[in-house]
Amino acid sequence: MKPEFGYHDRPEVRAALEKLGSELQKTGYDAAEVEAIVGGAREHVEDLLAGEPNVSNGELEELISGFSDPEIEPSLPPTAKSFSLVGAAALASGIMGILIMIAAFTAKDPDLGGALMLLGTFLGGGLACLLGVLSRRTTTGLIAMVIGAALWLSLLAFLLLA
Repeated sequence: MKPEFGYHDRPEVRAALEKLGSELQKTGYDAAEVEAIVGGAREHVEDLLAGEPNVSNGELEELISGFSDPEIEPSLPPTAKSFSLVGAAALASGIMGILIMIAAFTAKDPDLGGALMLLGTFLGGGLACLLGVLSRRTTTGLIAMVIGAALWLSLLAFLLLA
C-alpha cells in the first residue's frame, strides 16, 4: 500500500536512495549489506514523512547521505584494479627473475647456471613476492605474487629432482 506522502512521490529521494546503493557497492559492501543499509535509510525517510509530510527534499537527501558511511565495515574489502607503483615494481622484479632463470638454463657453466638460478629466485621471486604482498589489492601485485611463487616452486622442483 502506497503511503499518501511517501518517498515514492519524490524522484529526488528515490535517486538519492539509488545513489546510496551504488556508492555502497563501490566501497565493497555485498548485495545483502547494501540492501540492509538502503532499507534502513528508506525506513527512516518513511518514518520522517509519516510524522512530518512537508519535509523538504534537501533534508531527506541529507538524511540519506548520512547512511553512506555506516559504522560497520564491508565484509569484503574493495579490490582496486588501478595502477600501483609498488605493484609495477613487483611485476618488474618477477619478470627480471624469469629472465635470470632463462639465462641460468642457457649458461654453459653449471656453476654459473646454479648461481643464476639462485639469484633469479631470491632477487626476482623473493622481491616479487614481498612487493606483491604489499600491493596485493592491485592486479599487478597479484600477478607478481604468482610469478614469484612460480619462481620459488621451480627452484624447489630443481632441488628435489637433483
